[in-house]
This record gives sequence, C-alpha cells and structure tokens, in this order.
Amino acid sequence: MIKVAIVEDDERDFLILRNFLEQYGKDGGEAFDICRFQNAFDFVSDYVPEYDIIFFDIEMPRMNGMEGARRIRKIDAGVAIVFVTNMAQYAIQGYDVDAIDFLVKPIIYTGFAEKLRRAINFSVGRRSTPVLVCTEEGAYIRILCSDVCYIEKDKNYVLYHCRDGHVYRKREQLHKVSEMFCKHGFAYINSGCIVNFFDIRQLTQTSLTVCGIELPLARHRRQEFVAEYMRWLGGRTGEGGNH
Repeated sequence: MIKVAIVEDDERDFLILRNFLEQYGKDGGEAFDICRFQNAFDFVSDYVPEYDIIFFDIEMPRMNGMEGARRIRKIDAGVAIVFVTNMAQYAIQGYDVDAIDFLVKPIIYTGFAEKLRRAINFSVGRRSTPVLVCTEEGAYIRILCSDVCYIEKDKNYVLYHCRDGHVYRKREQLHKVSEMFCKHGFAYINSGCIVNFFDIRQLTQTSLTVCGIELPLARHRRQEFVAEYMRWLGGRTGEGGNH
C-alpha cells in the first residue's frame, strides 16, 4: 500500500489527482491510501513522516506549498514530493527541497502517470534497507540507507555520516558495507569512502561536496564515478531509480 497525501485547496484539482491515482492503480496493480489536506499549514503542523508521496499545490493561502515542503524536508528526507502549480516558473525552486518533479495545471494523465512512477521508485528506494548500528553508549539504533550522506573507513570501523548531523561508528569493513549501499545509490569516490548520489551538491575535478562537507575524489576513480552518477541522474529523471 502506497500512502499518498494530496495538499490541494481546489476541489476540482483534488478530484483530478485522486481519479488519476485510482486509474494508475487499476492499470498498474498498485494500491493507494489517499489522504486529502486543504491547506499546507495544517498539514505541516501535524505532519507525521508516514507518507510515501506528497502532491503539493504551490499556490495556497497562509502557507504555500513550497514553504510547506521546506518544513517537511527538515523531518522527512524519504518522502517523494511532487509540486502541482499553475505557473511553471515556480518549479525550479523545487530543487531546493529535492522535489521529484512538478505538474502544471491543467493536469493530463500521461504526464501524471510518468511522474507518479518516478515518485514511487524514489520513495521505495529512499525508505528501504535499514542498518543496525551501535552508539557509543551501547544502544542499538536503526538508520536507513536514505538517512546516510556518506560512509568512510576509520581503521577497523566505518563511520556513518547522516543527514541530521549524527555520526555513527560501527566495527565492520567498508567493502562489506558497500555491497549493500552501492545497490541504493552510493558509489566509491576513493578507497576509503562511499557517498550517496542524492546528497551531492557540487562536483569538481578533484572533490565533491556532500551535506556541506568537501570530500576528495580520487583521480583514478573520477571517470567511472562520473559515469555512475550520470546513469543515476538519468534514471531519476527518466524511468526512475532507487532514489
């Protein structure tokens, strides 16, 4: 069951989105649990990170969808966000909140179905594969692949650097860890570090920036890494990928 929130104040546009979801479900065998919210303020105020996809109308009173999405991203990195708007020029702002895409009204089914498929792929990849790590206090906690920006080797340990700023240390070998993480949008940038493609903000000849941290990109890895990154970007903007 895919849980979907539609944040839309216009009744007609809400019904179109709901009907398109139901049609997609019938055509593709997907099941959707659809919740409707008429304004972003109430949705954000009571938000619980339990949704897989959010359709956010941008033009709404009191709080617009863009601001609502910014607040959601602070507590939920895994939900797929698709903006719905009358004005395409707003769409570029969606990159600030890692939006999947945008739909321009009036919405047509073919475009909707393509972007919904991307959103489903994104959400499934982001929320999957938990990792159990032990804190310094000896407590075990669960993190997700999608929570991790990059992982680096530290002698006989690996350090999980998470999006929320926490760093978790676990006694294991990086090459064992990478076998799983590289299936979920990660890749080696040097022999001692793998990064999450989703969190890359800048890429140069010798380094890349992930979650505000500049990391060295090995010369012998650069060509292969860039090729892997381009394939990932193509999957995300085309058929959809793990992120």
